[in-house]
Parts: sequence; C-alpha cells; structure tokens
Amino acid sequence: MQFSQLLKPEAIRVLNGVTSKKRLMHELGASAESIYGLNASRTVEALLERETLGPTGVGNGVALPHARLEGLDAVVGVMVLLQTPIEFASVDRQPVVLVFALFAPVNAG
Repeated sequence: MQFSQLLKPEAIRVLNGVTSKKRLMHELGASAESIYGLNASRTVEALLERETLGPTGVGNGVALPHARLEGLDAVVGVMVLLQTPIEFASVDRQPVVLVFALFAPVNAG
C-alpha cells in the first residue's frame, strides 16, 4: 500500500482550540466522516474504547490512535497537528502535538 492511498490530502489538518483528548477524538471522528464517509459517533466511540486498553501516545509529542470500523475496505488515516499541545497519557508523559489516527476494517490483519 502506498502512503498516498492511506492518507488523502484533505485528511491532513492543523487544529486550534483542541484542549483535551476527548475533544481531539471528536475532531478525528468528524474528519473521518467528512473525508471517508465513516459514522462520526461510532468512530469516536471506537477510538475512545481503544484508548481504554492503553494510551496510544508513543512519546516525543506523537500519538497514534486507531480503531477497527465496520464499512471500511482499506486502512485510512487522518493526520493532525495541534496548535496547542494536549495531555495524552503518553509513555514519556509529554503532551502531544502530532496525531496520526488510523482506521482499519474490522477483519484487517
């Protein structure tokens, strides 16, 4: 798979005013809906559900939230640069500024 197939140009965003992980997840859900036609509320629910298994903040200001969703036939993504860093319970306990969310089909390997 080519990176260009994973991430459409319109799926790269700079966000101002996001002040919490929950608000970020809602922004990611809205983006997934407008760009890929996914159900925003189901996407947010799946992202938050995945976060309960363990935070997806990988350190150095980066987070990789992800979820498996019905209705997808390929992996897609949304990349966000946050104007203001947010707390994300990252492994290094540093706030997050760069978020790359991945959405995969339910049966993806």
